Amino acid sequence: MVTNLFPGDIMDRVLRILVVMLFLACSVTIGVFSFLAYVDSRYAGTLTATYEYRVSVETDGPLSNLLLFLPLPARGGGSSEVVRAVGARGWTEAPEGWNLTLTGTEKYTFLKVTAPSVPATGECGPCGRGGTSHTLTVPVKVRGPVDPWDPVGNDEVLGPRFSVTDRTCTGTFPAGDSTPRCTGYETQVFADYTAYPATTVVITVELTGTNRWNIFSERYSEFRDSARLTILGESHGWQTARGELVSGIGYSSLW
Repeated sequence: MVTNLFPGDIMDRVLRILVVMLFLACSVTIGVFSFLAYVDSRYAGTLTATYEYRVSVETDGPLSNLLLFLPLPARGGGSSEVVRAVGARGWTEAPEGWNLTLTGTEKYTFLKVTAPSVPATGECGPCGRGGTSHTLTVPVKVRGPVDPWDPVGNDEVLGPRFSVTDRTCTGTFPAGDSTPRCTGYETQVFADYTAYPATTVVITVELTGTNRWNIFSERYSEFRDSARLTILGESHGWQTARGELVSGIGYSSLW
């Protein structure tokens, strides 16, 4: 049976279809904006951003009259949150007998460490035989977020740094959807102390910047900056330490 439709009937059907399509489009748009608003609200509400500055000294023999000038974080576009925390004595762990102050030049600030004596920490950990270390830990909570993708350009990293080169990442990292990027560099450490000639001393300075949040599951993003210096016997001046920055660890997507 053939149904004859008048022009007015066809127009009514077209209008009804258009109204339904418009309604669906509006519903989808509202749904998308509501979802994005929820994601933003959930991210802001659960985000925690932290730095951890850590110094460790490992020695298999006693040290006397220790004086160190160690790298601290520097931020290109402003002052360092970590340096402020160190200046306010915001550490949660510090070796007994260490005197800690800030010192430096117009461009860089260093952590000054003095101690009349430093006992041996047992067998040298980095030499592959286990062992412990004299450790300073400074945790800093910030409003965030930390920039784990370009910390040199947009955040704070250890300084000074020079002879920067890209390198292949050799470490293992926790789960994430991004590929970490590794760069090597050199920095300066001043170390003055007396020790037996066969004493091995390892000085490590580390800075970690981490974001953590939970929208549908717990996620994180992070950068890790570290510099290490190994000395055999006594030291009485500036030494070149090797550093590595690992950026882009964790998740680049919010959910």
